[in-house]
Amino acid sequence: MRLGQHVAMKPSEHEEWISLRAGEVRDGLGFVLGVHPSCLPHEMPSQVNGVTMIIVSGWSDADLPKDFYGMFRLESYE
Repeated sequence: MRLGQHVAMKPSEHEEWISLRAGEVRDGLGFVLGVHPSCLPHEMPSQVNGVTMIIVSGWSDADLPKDFYGMFRLESYE
């Protein structure tokens, strides 16, 4: 959610894996934690609360729009 000139993450009631086809758009995502390891077999996976994933870290809302691994693009809309 936007608070002035900053974007704050709104916690979700649950976490979920989502699948997107090429060109498909998903609105309303609050926070993207990572990518399923089967999508990036050559990357080193991490464990987060017992779930194995490839972490998408090292970015902030100021970096958006941004492409990740050539697989998906995060954008921020007001």
